[in-house]
Amino acid sequence: MIKINSSIPYIFSLIIIYCISASAQNSSEKLIMYIDVISLMPDSFIASADSRHAAYVSRSSDKCLVVVDGIKDSVYDGIGKGSLIFSPDSKSTAYTAQTGSEWFVVVNGMKGKPYDGIMGGSVIFSPDGSRMAYAAKLGDKWLVVVDGKEGKQYDGIIDLKFSPNGKSVSYAAKLNNKYFLVTDEKEGKPYDIIGKGSLIYSPDGSKIAYAVYNANKWFIVVDGKEGKQYDGLGGLTFSPDSKKVAYFAELQKKWFVVENKKESSEYDDVSDITFSPDGKKLAYIANSGNKWFTVVDGKANKQYDAVEGITFSPDGNKFAYEAHSGKKWFIVADGKENKQYDGIERGSLVFNPDGNDLAYIGKLGTELFVVDNGKEGKQYLLAGNLTFSPDGKRLAYWANKGNEYFVVVNGKEKKAYESLITKGGKIIFDTPDSLHYLAMRDDNIYLVEETLQ
Repeated sequence: MIKINSSIPYIFSLIIIYCISASAQNSSEKLIMYIDVISLMPDSFIASADSRHAAYVSRSSDKCLVVVDGIKDSVYDGIGKGSLIFSPDSKSTAYTAQTGSEWFVVVNGMKGKPYDGIMGGSVIFSPDGSRMAYAAKLGDKWLVVVDGKEGKQYDGIIDLKFSPNGKSVSYAAKLNNKYFLVTDEKEGKPYDIIGKGSLIYSPDGSKIAYAVYNANKWFIVVDGKEGKQYDGLGGLTFSPDSKKVAYFAELQKKWFVVENKKESSEYDDVSDITFSPDGKKLAYIANSGNKWFTVVDGKANKQYDAVEGITFSPDGNKFAYEAHSGKKWFIVADGKENKQYDGIERGSLVFNPDGNDLAYIGKLGTELFVVDNGKEGKQYLLAGNLTFSPDGKRLAYWANKGNEYFVVVNGKEKKAYESLITKGGKIIFDTPDSLHYLAMRDDNIYLVEETLQ
């Protein structure tokens, strides 16, 4: 078994209301949109990657429409659940919509060609936001549409991907009970199965890899070349410099990591393969005899009851992770165990840009607090989105107490709001001395910009 854990320019029309906060002269608000919370479809609200735009699905009676920065799109019978997305450059929106029995993709308010169905989660923009692709259904066949151009019809489509430079499109197609890679309409060798979610490009876009099941064995294919066969595999990843490929594999119920064809020691289980940012180091989490530990460049570290969240510093010289022993959690940084807590918020561990500062969110009882370079901050009910300034001198995050949400910068609480937008949105430093984020008050979404002193 496998263990696989037409660009259209769009100008957002903003309602420009600019005011100076009474409580903080260094904070400004710009009204982005009003949300009709009664018609708001649950879990449909999203923010753009640059945290300057917002959109949601509104439903009234039996009709739906999308609202982007306060501007309403056309009305449809239905909007695909979870289909509303912003492009990576934050300049465009797309979603699937339905009228009668017809489904289509809407890009920046413009309706595309109708089909019998649009595959859920298949609508994607290229990394620069200039191109679009999705999988559509015609009768009992599926095809990929790239920039409005239809590809060949197949029995099934999985793992639609743009290359990092956006110039190529790849996916796995099924035809006559066989799967094969399709890159820019060129078909590869057929196999029994291509592992769903396994298809990846190298960061520089020069290589493509995926996991294959054929004749009762699993193996990887990199640029058409087949690797060694195993009983199972997963975790396929390229190094940031695109020079290495790694994954974990199984033989006779033992797991190990394969890096550029070289196999590691055997373990009972393996997970979370992580390369350092410079691609020079490889780390992963391994299990032997019900104990978990990290392995860095082949060297096994101390064993614990649980290990999570492997994180390298930006320069790759430092290494940290979350560990659990007994009833306590703590951070292990470069082999040194930090203070123990009731919990560590998973995924909160972050280094500052120069790697000299390490921050994370700890938990005591029901209270959360940020630990920055070993110093504990104020306790809150909720906290998240730890973000360092470009120069590494400031740490910002959002926090909650009671009915108030606010941003905290170097321990100083900013203006309170009813909510801060965290689904897709985040705190963004524009310079070392300024940042912005999206917040809500009285059902209004504001772009909040802070100048820091």
